[in-house]
Amino acid sequence: MKNSKRPTLKQRVKMVEDLKGILPRIVPISSFGDDNCAAVKAQISVLEDGLSEEYIEEKWGAEENSYVYDSAMEARRWLDGEELDYGLLENWKDIASKD
Repeated sequence: MKNSKRPTLKQRVKMVEDLKGILPRIVPISSFGDDNCAAVKAQISVLEDGLSEEYIEEKWGAEENSYVYDSAMEARRWLDGEELDYGLLENWKDIASKD
């Protein structure tokens, strides 16, 4: 669902901190062979650097596995106000250790 309210700078910084915090606790490779760590790092890069869709396409779009690309694009959509209903962190909570 499209939500036209973009995250504030404070929300953006908090999301980066949260993603960096969960990164060491997630399962590195999914049962499907997807690189969860690379996907989270791509999201962090998008949020920190405000990467454009074009840049994301250039950097991750040609990958054989589109998992990292899809995750980066999800972060871009979140920055654009389209994914605020649940935030990016929700995607990773189920595969993170509870430590």
